[in-house]
Amino acid sequence: IFSFENKEYWVQFIGEKNDFKESIIKFLNFLKNIMVGDFSCFGYEYDIDVDIINLIGEVIKNSKIIKSVFLLDEVLKNNDGFKILCEYLKNHESLKRLHFGHSFIDKLSKKNIGLLVDVIKSSTIEYIDGLHENDYNLIFENLMNNSMSKNHKIKCVGKSLNDDLVLKLSNMII
Repeated sequence: IFSFENKEYWVQFIGEKNDFKESIIKFLNFLKNIMVGDFSCFGYEYDIDVDIINLIGEVIKNSKIIKSVFLLDEVLKNNDGFKILCEYLKNHESLKRLHFGHSFIDKLSKKNIGLLVDVIKSSTIEYIDGLHENDYNLIFENLMNNSMSKNHKIKCVGKSLNDDLVLKLSNMII
């Protein structure tokens, strides 16, 4: 799924694994050359395919108007894939929201939390969904800094804030 010029497009590839990879590579090469507003990629085991992860990264990096990206949560579990993806997310100036899958995932490694914090600090990302609650708590302050510094709005949709996070938030406001 992607949006282009305020229209949403759904694309589904059907076929054998090798045929599918070839098709999705061609399609991602097409997408990396247009200004995509939103991008979702699920299906196919791209989380273990470096070629696909690099192309997804190029689609994100090359689109100067992209606001939201939805990826399978499996990309968080692949340390190499996540590291590659983070290189493309760093310093992005329009991306606001990252969504990782629909299922409950395990906590991220300390290394991956560090990568995610670096991405948030160097970008305009204000909202991340699909993380383990403990991981979300670790990145909360960085997300709120981005949100409040850019538009002075607080976005904690669907998140329960514990006392520590409420205290952090109140200190940020003051």
